[in-house]
Amino acid sequence: MASLTGNPYLDTYGAASGLDNDPIGFRDLVLAFRNNLSLESCDYMIGQANSGAAGLNVGDQWYVAGGQFGTGATTTFSPTAGTLYALPFFTGNQPIGFPVLNGLAVNVTTGGAGSNCRVGLYTNVLSPATAAMYPQALVAGTDSGNLSSAATGFVAATLAPAVPLAPNSLYWVVFNCSATAPVVSAVPATQYTPIFGYTAANPPVARIGWTVAFAFAAMPATFPAAATLVTVSGPAAFLRLA
Repeated sequence: MASLTGNPYLDTYGAASGLDNDPIGFRDLVLAFRNNLSLESCDYMIGQANSGAAGLNVGDQWYVAGGQFGTGATTTFSPTAGTLYALPFFTGNQPIGFPVLNGLAVNVTTGGAGSNCRVGLYTNVLSPATAAMYPQALVAGTDSGNLSSAATGFVAATLAPAVPLAPNSLYWVVFNCSATAPVVSAVPATQYTPIFGYTAANPPVARIGWTVAFAFAAMPATFPAAATLVTVSGPAAFLRLA
């Protein structure tokens, strides 16, 4: 596999728009994970919307799962109650001791009386049935607990102690909500990383993650089986890295 270094931008069709003439696109990243290859030369995070093209994380910054570089959570999403939404987050090449996850959040644009959301981080596994990347185990200490979505605002949980993450690794940021009433921020559907490619529709629709029914409660220790692919916009779940 050729180096991904110098390719911070991935366009909406998964091709590289890098600066070093290295023709490596998102497809190579996907194939690397499917074949358990190392991505030690990849300097950039998948999912670091709102942070431009910066490679290494510096200081406390909020990142949003699933979005491509240079995009923001500029649309909204009405979740289905009791449904897990899993969106990818790739940590990229980080200095020793980084990244460290110390916060999880959602942004509520329309409150729902008495409602709550939760966010958790999961490891990645290759599904034996489909050889597809799939959320596996909840990373210890990353269940946000209830984030009240009863009123508008950016609602965050601080993780104490902070949770070290592995560099050059794919994780899944998982969201759940207790009701359909709240509306939360989302990345536009056309700006998600197409981690599972595109449908044959015209125009093509990105397959961006997984969704499965799960009654609202503490995040499950193991992500449920039999999830289906998400092909619409998903909720913007935010991570704070230090």
